[in-house]
This record gives sequence, C-alpha cells and structure tokens, in this order.
Amino acid sequence: MTSDLRKAHKMIWVVLAILIPILLVSAVLGIPKPAFNDKDLLVNDGVDKEPPVYEDESLTLFLEQDGAEGNLRLFLKKPLPHPSALVYANSSKTPEGTYLGSLDKKGVYQFTVDRSAEEIKIYDAIKKEEITKIALSWD
Repeated sequence: MTSDLRKAHKMIWVVLAILIPILLVSAVLGIPKPAFNDKDLLVNDGVDKEPPVYEDESLTLFLEQDGAEGNLRLFLKKPLPHPSALVYANSSKTPEGTYLGSLDKKGVYQFTVDRSAEEIKIYDAIKKEEITKIALSWD
C-alpha cells in the first residue's frame, strides 16, 4: 500500500467508526410503536349491547342488525395459526359463500352482511380447510 492509500484507508475506517453507531441508534429509534396493545382491545365497552353470537379464546363475534343488512364485528384476540384466513357469509342462495374479507392480525374487523346469510365461515385458502363455521340467527 502506498502512503496515499493508507491515508484513505484510515480515513474511511474513521468515518465508518463514527457513522455505524449513529445509523444503528437511529434505526432502533425509528422502529414504529404498535398502534394498540392488548389492553386497548376491549371486546365489550360496557354499553348494553347484544351479547356475542360466538366467543372463544381467539375471537368474539357480534352481530348488529341495520335494516336489510347487518354489521358483523369480529374481535380477533390473538393471531390465528392459519396464515390465510378468509371470511365468507353462506346462505341458501349462495352456498359457496360471499367473500367478506380476510383476517391477518389481531384487532377489530367489521363487515357488512346481507341478512339472508345463515352462517359465517372462516376458511384457510392455502391449506384448503375450514377453520370454523358460525351459525347466525337474525331476530
């Protein structure tokens, strides 16, 4: 190595020794905070509402009637073990089901459902298996 190369090599290492810790600290500080945690996810907010249609350790399902359509609120308390969970509304008119949406992480999901729907099916499209089927009762 010539003396010019040694000086350049030394200068590059000095600059890297300063920049790498700065970049690491800024990367750690730049990690976004979660939008909500488990304490923020209230299944029942204390207001007298309809009891849940379905409840287990991983999800709670509420059904709210609004004219010809209904609102389906689904609280996913913990992530499902299935990576591809799709929600379908089945009725006698559409036995294959009407696609409502997908469930990917814990949180609150809201879907508009036709009142002719008789059941909600949560289906894993990758494994091609049914996760759960929930019967609906419209009053």
